[in-house]
Amino acid sequence: MDRFGLLDPITRSKLEREEMVNSQITTAPHVANGLRDLDPRLKLTFFGEKAEARYGIVPGRWHVWLENDPGKVDMYYPIQGENGAFREPDWGVVEAMKMADTWSGDYELPSDDIEAAEEVTQASQAAASEQRKEEITSNFRAAKRLAGDGGLTKRLWAKGAVPLGDK
Repeated sequence: MDRFGLLDPITRSKLEREEMVNSQITTAPHVANGLRDLDPRLKLTFFGEKAEARYGIVPGRWHVWLENDPGKVDMYYPIQGENGAFREPDWGVVEAMKMADTWSGDYELPSDDIEAAEEVTQASQAAASEQRKEEITSNFRAAKRLAGDGGLTKRLWAKGAVPLGDK
């Protein structure tokens, strides 16, 4: 747009806003159609800066509007970036709503790869713990072993030892 930085700030901001609006005008109908395909009650709407902040409405943001049955309050889901920043409606909104729709046949449960890896890790840790316990027990028994244990029948050391030459 202004590659050389020759435009004054007011003109540049007007052009940026116009470009942003044109971008939103071209993508918003596709997003709205995608939402309608998910559920005929879903609509895409924009609330201006002067909108009243209630029912989950965030002024100056695009929203997914769930038009509930008569007598029930309509739901509004603001489309925002990180930390509440402005976000244009894009196909990611449709994908997010599809993942949130657990009644749909298109919904796939998240894979249990993380849980399976945790189970394998816990099993290997339990086996290693059991091996350490057995080794400690074996070392303890070896440390307190006395003559007569393990097939030793004669004392070959200390007071009363039998000389090896005499049998």
